[in-house]
Amino acid sequence: MASEPLQIPIDQLRRAFDVALRHMEASAAAAVEEGKPSPVPYLQVAARLGAKPEDCLVIEDTPYGVESGLRAGMTVWGVNAPAAVDGAHRHFGSLREAVRVVLAFVSGPRPHRLEGSAAAQ
Repeated sequence: MASEPLQIPIDQLRRAFDVALRHMEASAAAAVEEGKPSPVPYLQVAARLGAKPEDCLVIEDTPYGVESGLRAGMTVWGVNAPAAVDGAHRHFGSLREAVRVVLAFVSGPRPHRLEGSAAAQ
């Protein structure tokens, strides 16, 4: 059986994250004043979006970013690292590997936090 190569739905990803990215840019000054691993940057973005931290997904590629998201009480998935960062709820070797799962997360019901641990993924 032949399989098709993974087609990354860039437009769908872009729409899903456009609002969050605009709010992150707006809070960039706060992030500089108190950056990662402080939870403040992520908490400010969630507040601007009107979202509860437990409903937010952080996709990070650094230990400081993972710590920041965890300290904010958010679900944190690590990407673009050969090994899982301690504490991340899930790990993907690349963003390409994560695309379908990220899209499912942002479009589905929320209790994804416990779908696996970094060690199990």
